Amino acid sequence: MPFKCCVNQCKDQKTLFSFPKEESRKNEWLHRLGRKDLLNKNIKNYRVCELHFQEGDVKRSEEVYSEETGQLMAVPLDRPRLRKDVTPISLPSRSSFQKIPPKRISPERKRQRLECEMLQSAIATSIASEEIYWKERTFSNIADVTNFLTKHPLSDWTASFKPEAIFLFFILEDANSSELKCGLKISNELKLILLHGSVESSILNFFSPLTNAVQLENGLKEIAKSLTDPIDKGVDEKLNLVNKTLNSLLSELPPETHNTIKFITDQVNLLKTSKNRHRYSWETVLFSSLIHSISPHCYKFIQNSGNLILPSSTTIRRVCSKFSGDPQLEQHNAHFLHYIKMKQQFLNENDKIVAILLDEIHIKPYMDYKGGTVVGKSYNSADCATTAHVFMLSAIRSSYKDVAHILPACRLTAEVLHGFLQKIILELENMGFKVVTVVTDNNAINRKAMSFFSNPPQICESYKHPADNDRPLFFIIDTVHILKNIRNNWLNQKNGQIMVYPDFDDFSIKREARFEAVRTLHLVEKDNLLKYGYTLSLKALFPTTIERQNVKLVLQVFNQSIVTALRQFGPRKNLISFEDTAIYLQIFCQWWDIVNTKTLLKGKRSRNIFQEPLTKNSTQIYEFLNKFTLWLDHWKTFEDGKLTKETHHAISQSVSGLIKLSEYRGKTFSERRTFFV
Repeated sequence: MPFKCCVNQCKDQKTLFSFPKEESRKNEWLHRLGRKDLLNKNIKNYRVCELHFQEGDVKRSEEVYSEETGQLMAVPLDRPRLRKDVTPISLPSRSSFQKIPPKRISPERKRQRLECEMLQSAIATSIASEEIYWKERTFSNIADVTNFLTKHPLSDWTASFKPEAIFLFFILEDANSSELKCGLKISNELKLILLHGSVESSILNFFSPLTNAVQLENGLKEIAKSLTDPIDKGVDEKLNLVNKTLNSLLSELPPETHNTIKFITDQVNLLKTSKNRHRYSWETVLFSSLIHSISPHCYKFIQNSGNLILPSSTTIRRVCSKFSGDPQLEQHNAHFLHYIKMKQQFLNENDKIVAILLDEIHIKPYMDYKGGTVVGKSYNSADCATTAHVFMLSAIRSSYKDVAHILPACRLTAEVLHGFLQKIILELENMGFKVVTVVTDNNAINRKAMSFFSNPPQICESYKHPADNDRPLFFIIDTVHILKNIRNNWLNQKNGQIMVYPDFDDFSIKREARFEAVRTLHLVEKDNLLKYGYTLSLKALFPTTIERQNVKLVLQVFNQSIVTALRQFGPRKNLISFEDTAIYLQIFCQWWDIVNTKTLLKGKRSRNIFQEPLTKNSTQIYEFLNKFTLWLDHWKTFEDGKLTKETHHAISQSVSGLIKLSEYRGKTFSERRTFFV
């Protein structure tokens, strides 16, 4: 029941406060409230309302001073509180003269208030001073510059004021002579112009237009510093005059000569720097690259003649990034796995225990000319390549990943792919790598290529290693590809997208997982602010052909949150087969947690034992995988509502291969290290 004020004849139920726990203060409250009858009694459930306290005794906000601005800020409290050591005094039966006046401000609080007031005064004074400072030093016209230079003469510069301009002269004086080093002009448009006799140069445009005195002073300091440099500037000044003259010709000569003038200007600019500090314009680099690609010998002759300053051949090759993309050359024994041969000397032993990941990329068939070579040809025919088979290395005891070989092909057969795969494995073993497993997708050509490692050809979890018959070579199908196929098989069911599967604990019980239950769940929750199935989206529930290849959309459905959501909303919303669908999703979620573990502490961080690394102590994970294999074998006997033959075989082989690979790891690698596939 709600609390009420314990004061006689007070029926207010506003903000209520509990009695203090100290016995002396509690008795004082009771005396002031006229409730002596409650002395020596349990008053845990008694309250006093805010009307029986002075307004100053009730704290409704917290006041703090800002250290940056000194302003007093009031932060409202979530509920009113009593100040320390207050007693109820404002009682209905007592006169107003009995009310206690508000307490004085403490010395510490008063000192803090005075400090903040002084800080605010200092900030206001500083802002006013800054406004005055910038008001005197901001330029809007030539008259403002004249007024500033009149009040604040420059120490190193002599000023001459004219109605339409201001002239500044830098005179370097010593004991015997004086020398005029530079003349500047501030125009009516507030532009800073360098004077060479009667010629005006606009090379100081990065100081223009002048907007304030600070910009003017900094610009003059940089110019004065460059003028006092002991290095002779005579050559640079003459070259600048040449550039000035060439630029003036652009407006006098016809447009067809502009490229010639720009080229000559670039050559003049290159004369200012040493050979090792040349900086070429993009036009010069493009021109040089074209000549070098047409005839390297001709380019070398022009460069050695000394008539032109051009980039070296090394610079051209570095900029153009010449790449030999001839497929025939890539398959030659002298260049085979050339990159990995160069890279392996920088790898440690853990980086060399690898899995080979094989995948294919469909490419547009066309040829192109790059870096002096025609690319796009297929290695096994005169036609353009339609696919690129990529062989990638992934270290299973470190984070090292790299591409070992790319095979462009057109209509590649399984026998040829097997030959290349075996050649790559043997070459890697000769370099010092240890190839433990091959991971591919569930493509038919990849499965058939792997089957040739046995005689007669057959698909199994492991084969005799081509480099050492005493070692196994494991074959695992990519689990990401399998998960996408599981979802796609569910969507492709012709019986209303229903998967008929055996119960995981009792194989004699049949269950039905309906995709419609997941869609109904999203429909029920789509307008809620807080959702159980927060991962669901329309793209995940109604994917297009392209979106079916996106594993992120698959994981929106096969998610533990969807399992929880089905079990929460199923009974309330009468979702069809909600429990069977939740069990189906949970089985594959647990399988995915096991095969998708990539870090050591993921399981502990998420408190999920199935996300811990697979070790010899992972008894619960092994039990699940063995039971999962038996469950798949029993599911295979069903007539309809099951996975396709290819998907079923892929997931069965992947689980069996993972178990055998883990057992091999425990026997071969005795040290306490974890590896991931």
